[in-house]
Amino acid sequence: MSKIKNFDLKFQLTNEFLRNGGIEKISSLNLLNDIINVKYDENLKPIEESVGSILRSFMTVILSEHMEDPIISDNFLPEFQSLLQKSYSFDQISIDTEREFDEIYKKFNSANDILFRGQREAKWRLYNTLQREWIDCRINNTENNYKELVKKLVISGKDKYADEIKTILKSYDIDTLNDISVLGYLQHHSCPTPLLDWTYSFKVALFFGIDNLEQNKDVKEIQNYFSVYYLEEENIDGCKELISESLHSVGEKLKTKMLKKISKNKKQFNEMKEHFKDIPIFDKNKLKGSGMVKNMVEVEKLFTFDLLYFSDKNKDLGVLFSLENNNNIKNQKGVFMWNSTPLIPLETLGKNIYKELESDKNEGEYRFCRVININKKLEKYIRNCLNKESITKETIYTEKETNAWRIYEKSLKK
Repeated sequence: MSKIKNFDLKFQLTNEFLRNGGIEKISSLNLLNDIINVKYDENLKPIEESVGSILRSFMTVILSEHMEDPIISDNFLPEFQSLLQKSYSFDQISIDTEREFDEIYKKFNSANDILFRGQREAKWRLYNTLQREWIDCRINNTENNYKELVKKLVISGKDKYADEIKTILKSYDIDTLNDISVLGYLQHHSCPTPLLDWTYSFKVALFFGIDNLEQNKDVKEIQNYFSVYYLEEENIDGCKELISESLHSVGEKLKTKMLKKISKNKKQFNEMKEHFKDIPIFDKNKLKGSGMVKNMVEVEKLFTFDLLYFSDKNKDLGVLFSLENNNNIKNQKGVFMWNSTPLIPLETLGKNIYKELESDKNEGEYRFCRVININKKLEKYIRNCLNKESITKETIYTEKETNAWRIYEKSLKK
């Protein structure tokens, strides 16, 4: 009998399927006989020659299912079934030893311009909390407008927590209570929102990766790992950049219109245009409190973008979203990614945008970001490393306990 291509991988994925309830789904007696007749060597490794033709075909089918993205549904939250399946959305590496961990810890510990996100299950997709509620609790059956739900969250959040937000910021102007600052406050107080938390700190991402970690009690390899996702800040479109570019674009148009009006002829216009080319018509340092940020990040406008990210890291740019209205956000060096869709996870949304913008390129080349899958058995070692750096529950969660879940309940249609 001929050799089986990718035999070890095929057998592993098939074994995982069978031991997770798959065996009960098989009605073919011939296939069941092939499974029973598989022989193993002294190391309990399957002997390839003992695998029958029907089981070989079945293993090929199982492998093919892992070579496609999980199906997106409004009835259940899809998860990655294997590291192979996950590899079609992310560039990834696996860390299984303390030495391997020390290498990546040293590499990323002092990173400045990289966004990280830790999740305690490698199988989880990049869904935000509101998406999880929308799908898990079948909210779409009673609340038919996702955008309107987000609007109601913002309105109720402003009514309830305006004073707290202003107090923490120690300042107040027309831009302080913008829609993103309110959603950010709610996000860090147990209220589902369309924002997904990221951080500039690798250590903070590790903390969230092992927080409430559960060891694998299953046979699936992917459940041996938790994950830290990361991508360079420059590789993700941001609302701050959109605002800056918008200001520049509008400013240049106004400048040109003004110069045409005051210049006597084309020659003088060209001379004046050259003279004023590096002088911006808008001074962002004078925009604080002008209402510009509040206007730009209204929920209605945000839904015209599929994916955005918000950060107040570079305060000197003059455009602030007032995100640091929560001590937890400050301690966690928090950044938010906006996803306007109720069903599509971030990695698939990124792929869809890529297909639209790069229609001439192979979508199979696209990966949303990179991910480090870290073996859960390293939890104790990692926790000791973080304790030495004072990354603990006490330093991560310093904000007084506020539960904003009632805002979500109030916003749902009765």
